[in-house]
Amino acid sequence: APAIDFEQCMVIAVTESPGVLNAGIAAVSIVEAERELTFDYDNLHYQAIEGSSAPGNAYGYFVLPRSAKPIVVRHNVQESTSRYRGAPPVWEEVVRFPAITAQVTTTREQTTPVPAVASPAVPLSSNSVPLAVADVAGWNVVFAHDPGPGKYDGVVGRPHDAWNFVDAGTRQVGLLKAIDGRLTPVGLKLSETDGRWGIEGQAGIFHGYLYHNCRCVDVQATLTDLPAGHYRIYVYAHGDAPDQNADIELSIAGETLAKKPTLNDGTWKFRSREWTEGNQFVSFDLQHGGKHPVDIISHRAGSVYSMLNALQIVRIDD
Repeated sequence: APAIDFEQCMVIAVTESPGVLNAGIAAVSIVEAERELTFDYDNLHYQAIEGSSAPGNAYGYFVLPRSAKPIVVRHNVQESTSRYRGAPPVWEEVVRFPAITAQVTTTREQTTPVPAVASPAVPLSSNSVPLAVADVAGWNVVFAHDPGPGKYDGVVGRPHDAWNFVDAGTRQVGLLKAIDGRLTPVGLKLSETDGRWGIEGQAGIFHGYLYHNCRCVDVQATLTDLPAGHYRIYVYAHGDAPDQNADIELSIAGETLAKKPTLNDGTWKFRSREWTEGNQFVSFDLQHGGKHPVDIISHRAGSVYSMLNALQIVRIDD
């Protein structure tokens, strides 16, 4: 397939909840701003609409031939006269994208987790053309609650860096955004989760976390297609009770490379907004050969809950 400048054309697909309409190139996540994009693909001219992502809203992105009827963007509804059926695309009905509002509860007295609304995996087209990752500085992933641009407060990075939001029920995300917002071939797989909860007093990336209501599994995140290199991986994992810590394992191809726990000392120090390694998060240095996926396993430790709040994968220059 011909090269596509994703930096200029961030959105070239269509997404909706609960399903995904794949327009033949790639299904991608929500991005900010609202504008019309044009690009060439397979000797055809296309136009796309990039929708805004205000808190609580989910927008879709359409790909049409440049000669097709333009899409009207109106509130949470994107309208056209036809639906994709092949090449060139043909669309014939209105597709609606409902608002989705996070349901994170943050009260110390409540002990029953809030059930999550499942989110589908994002399938990728065989024609996907993601960016090379030679100059990518890293990736950020936040679970259960997205604080939004300007409120990202990880140990490393800046408040307006790009983060990938993953909600309960999501099993796979392709084309993770790098820190600078560009799409990459790196993906994320997640074991089954059906619950989300919040940590009182937190408003940033540590506020929400995913878990499983059966209280019988360890939540696992797997990074796929991570290129060879030297990385520092930050794993944020703690529930909203002193004993709800996690023993984090980093492994590749079934081999455990390291294990580190988050805080379980009977205090509420984990709610502190001051980052301390071994309290809210742990970190690992990884010299990755690039041949196998990287597994991050949140083992149950002080309680029956396993959880993940956030991940940061940062490339280290040797």
